[in-house]
Amino acid sequence: MIIKAVLSPEKNEKKIELLENSTALDMLKNLDLNPDVMIVIRNEVPIPVDEKLKDKDVLNIIRVVSGG
Repeated sequence: MIIKAVLSPEKNEKKIELLENSTALDMLKNLDLNPDVMIVIRNEVPIPVDEKLKDKDVLNIIRVVSGG
């Protein structure tokens, strides 16, 4: 399956080919992104990393920034 990942805030778009039944975690690993500091959003709703993805999904990936 093919999904589109949009990395924010850069708005860098990537098309990724994944196996059927892949999860958001699989996608993050494919992109070499640390799942502990990323939020994956589908249809304006955050999804858990164990959520299965669907062909032609468009996902926004936002890096979490924390500090004090």
